[in-house]
Amino acid sequence: GSSVFWVKHWPLCTLSTSENHCTGKPLDRFPSTQDFQNYHRYQLQTQLVFKNAFKKALLSLRIQGLHGGQEVFWDGIKLHTNGTLNPEQKAIRVGRYHFFVAIPDSLNQPGTHTLTVIYQQLKQAQFSHFQVLLGDFERFNQQEKTNNQQMVLMLTIFLTSTLFFLIFYFGFGQKSSFLFLSLYCIFYAIKSTLKPYQNFYTPDFLLPYLSFEYAHLAGNMAGVLLIAFLIWELTPRYRGLHLALFTMVGLGSFFFLSESRFLFLMVFWAGTLVGYGIYHRVKGVGWILIGLLGFFIFMYLWVNGTLGYGYFLGVIFFIVSMTVSVGQKVAQQIKLKQAAILHSAVLENQLLKKSIQPHFILNSLASLQELIEQNTPKASDFVEKLADEFRLLSQVAHQSLILLSDEVEMCKTHLKIMEYRKNACFEFISKGLEGDEQVPPGIFHTLVENAITHGYGTKRQGKFILSKQIEAGYTSYYFFNDGDVHPDDLQSSIHGTGFKYIESRLQESYPGRWHLARQIVNDGWEVNIQIKAHTRNG
Repeated sequence: GSSVFWVKHWPLCTLSTSENHCTGKPLDRFPSTQDFQNYHRYQLQTQLVFKNAFKKALLSLRIQGLHGGQEVFWDGIKLHTNGTLNPEQKAIRVGRYHFFVAIPDSLNQPGTHTLTVIYQQLKQAQFSHFQVLLGDFERFNQQEKTNNQQMVLMLTIFLTSTLFFLIFYFGFGQKSSFLFLSLYCIFYAIKSTLKPYQNFYTPDFLLPYLSFEYAHLAGNMAGVLLIAFLIWELTPRYRGLHLALFTMVGLGSFFFLSESRFLFLMVFWAGTLVGYGIYHRVKGVGWILIGLLGFFIFMYLWVNGTLGYGYFLGVIFFIVSMTVSVGQKVAQQIKLKQAAILHSAVLENQLLKKSIQPHFILNSLASLQELIEQNTPKASDFVEKLADEFRLLSQVAHQSLILLSDEVEMCKTHLKIMEYRKNACFEFISKGLEGDEQVPPGIFHTLVENAITHGYGTKRQGKFILSKQIEAGYTSYYFFNDGDVHPDDLQSSIHGTGFKYIESRLQESYPGRWHLARQIVNDGWEVNIQIKAHTRNG
């Protein structure tokens, strides 16, 4: 009485409106919804032979796999109605995907018994097979509890993963791939609640599609989001076009391909993207490959019927692999951010030290003493300009980017100070500048200092020109001065602390997107700083 038996042999016939006349040929194979026409009524009947009575157990039937309404008869006695059958109208109320029917003790005596199922189909469903199990209700109930516990566990994993990836999305630069992963988990949470492992029915507002089909659609959308994640992680170009193409494939597959065939198509597509990532040595592709292989193995076991929950286990395996990969990337990002903060502090100190050097202070004080003796008004102006430069430097030193107008103001202030010290006349000209551009602090100020140090030893006049051009995705700044510079002087300045400071600041603000060139030109020398336009990555 505690065993569960699979009732497999089901001759099938089509019922006329009178319900008494059967037409059609019996089926020798196991029936599925593909064997029935929508809104038609059918009779499925078989006989069972009991050698002993089921006295200690509550004998029950577990029936699943038909999308429509059913009436269940045992020895001609109606035991259960699932949904609504209406032979006169096409519209019916769909019953539960699987349900239980208790057989009274008076009807489970030894002998031959006839089990009949009258079925009216609402809609065909892919790979949905009629299945009847006979056995102890307690055994069925325990299986239901186990299934429900497993589904709740998977739902918890999906929702926790959703929250995990959303935290990373909002906490670490709103990277699109994190958002795709969170949405991927949400759709699988939806799918896990719609899969027909649970005792549900399709509400009227979801018709004409069945809950089973909504689960199929949720799975397809999750597949689209998986491909979106891989596109954003592994490919640098044509992302929107690529995603739009696969989205159309995913939506079209809902109507024309079975769920398992779409999954194999998705895995093939994903494998192509991973192969691209491996070829181009994209960081993190190793964990993606491991996750995808695990997903494929579990999915294969599920399709073969070897592992009932293989599909969801494969999804969880992939999510875990991506969690490890994302965790490593975030840890590396935090480490790089901490290093950048430390490096920025070092650059800030360098800027202050560079501008407040002992010899600069001593020379400025000597010039101030001389001006006090010879021209008191100029001395007062000199002190004011010196204070302005120190104030501007202290304000911008801790920033990674400042307005170009502030940088130009520092350059002009410094040139004014050097005019007093050298008894010279310097002119600063700007061309094509808007003023609201942002640049690292002190880079052009440093070029002015270097130019005066190396190019205006005896000259009492000087011209400095800063211009900007935008061309082919690059912003180019050209800094020219008419100082006397020899090739040896230019080469020695390249290896000096000034240019090292400029290069460090450029790398901090534009990692891998800048280029610095120096050359001697007619009547002076020129520095070109080229910055590539920023395109958001992920």
